[in-house]
Amino acid sequence: MGQAIASGIFNLTGGAALQAGAAILLSYLLAGATALCCAAVMAEFARELPISGAGFTWTITTLGELPAMFVLGNTLAGQVLGNAAVSRGFSYFLAQLCGRPPTFFNVGSSSVNPVAFGINVVITLLVATGVRESAFFITGLTLLHLLMLSIVMVAGFTQANPANLQPFFSGGADNCIDAAGILFFTFIGMEAPAVGAEEAHTPSQLPAAIIGNASVAVLVYFFMALSLLMMVPAAEVGTPAVPVSAAEYRANAFTAAFSAAGLGHWNSFVLVTAMLGTLTSLVTLMYSCSRIVMVGARDRLLPPQLSRVSKRTQTPAMAQLLVGAIISIISLLTSTASLQRFTVICYIVTYFVIANAMMVRRYLPGGSRLRCSSFMTVEAGPTIHGSSGCLTWLAARRSIPWRRALFLLHLAALNGLSIAAATVFQTVTFQPARASPGDTASPPFSSWLAVVVLLGGWAAATLSLQLWVPLEYEPTWHIPRLMMPWVPSFALLLIPLALSSLPGDAWVHYAVWCGILAAFYLLYSLPASYLRHYAPDWQNKEELK
Repeated sequence: MGQAIASGIFNLTGGAALQAGAAILLSYLLAGATALCCAAVMAEFARELPISGAGFTWTITTLGELPAMFVLGNTLAGQVLGNAAVSRGFSYFLAQLCGRPPTFFNVGSSSVNPVAFGINVVITLLVATGVRESAFFITGLTLLHLLMLSIVMVAGFTQANPANLQPFFSGGADNCIDAAGILFFTFIGMEAPAVGAEEAHTPSQLPAAIIGNASVAVLVYFFMALSLLMMVPAAEVGTPAVPVSAAEYRANAFTAAFSAAGLGHWNSFVLVTAMLGTLTSLVTLMYSCSRIVMVGARDRLLPPQLSRVSKRTQTPAMAQLLVGAIISIISLLTSTASLQRFTVICYIVTYFVIANAMMVRRYLPGGSRLRCSSFMTVEAGPTIHGSSGCLTWLAARRSIPWRRALFLLHLAALNGLSIAAATVFQTVTFQPARASPGDTASPPFSSWLAVVVLLGGWAAATLSLQLWVPLEYEPTWHIPRLMMPWVPSFALLLIPLALSSLPGDAWVHYAVWCGILAAFYLLYSLPASYLRHYAPDWQNKEELK
């Protein structure tokens, strides 16, 4: 929860409100629904595979080593760069708290920021001291942060004026939907409880932790946005939704709204609340990143020395110190804007792959369905021919290759239609309305028609999958049959929309990163993994207890 409910509400809400108006409330609900669908998908995996690594572990057991390598690389890049960006945000909030410009702690006119470097060094040492100590710190900070968020929310409602919500759709329906894609970024990190699953006292509670994490985040963000919009009209708050420079942190939407409502004396409290959000996110990200490095090294996709666990602290100390050093250096030298966009791509592509992996696990005949038993031994899950539709019994009589082809055809259609709908919406429907901030010019009817046709195709493909393709596997904790495959399919539909709102240069950087990952896998990870699996005297020497 410390990662999911962080400082995103302070950084993104204002810009999204300028874009969508008061309809940002619907944007948060739509983004929250997507987050809950992703959380349900992750909860299934977490209950079946309570092993550290989260998305990497789930992918390698379902789709194989190569897709898992890309998930590992994306997750690590997202967490490392995300931590660096959040730590610089901490320095900006601290500067504002001291009554200085956001870039006050930068060295001269450069982007060098020693405060961001220092806070990462301190948190690295804290997390490396032990699981219990860092867990107590995270829990205490998170509870204090939630309390302060509640106080900020209540203070905002004392100045609420329902008239400020009118006109509700001032930005148009297209801006409302696009803002939902942007605001989905605020829910990044909802899978954090599963990252260190091996250290959980009751792994059976992981589904409740993940879904509860996302649910609380949805409620907190919705009511925080409601208090903001009822204090001042949407047109008077915020900055562009994706910050392009540190200076834009001056216009923190909540401090601006409190000042406009005559509550300027609350600004220091609001900034301290935002700083607490960054701290909880920093500690959680640092903890998660070291565990993912440990699991990747355990499977030899990374150097195996990084999987060693300290007998004294019971933490992967070497991985923790290496990750902390890299994050500290990046936060010292790199600006926030260049980090945020790349972080978003890495995280959300990972969620997209996990949603596909869940569909493969549930529907693909003959697929890998490893799970942990109640004695924490690995076993193969039983195959069923469950019916979620009235025609699946016909397909169940067919051969395995026929059923496999039928499912893969549906999965390819869902992915293609979802990506096409997001692309058409951004390039044809929404872009003409972006001529100037607040411009609500209606896109041409033909553009809307193309989007509606693609959405209809997505709905038809999902319904066809439900009616024709039988379930092959049902986990212990699972999404109800009547909601399959709608829950993961809805995630597949909304995730590309969040990605399509990013600029083209971010995708160029991501393509370069994928090339680096592919080269690293072919030159190091693949040979190392082969040697591990085929060594005659190999044994698992993992020391984590």
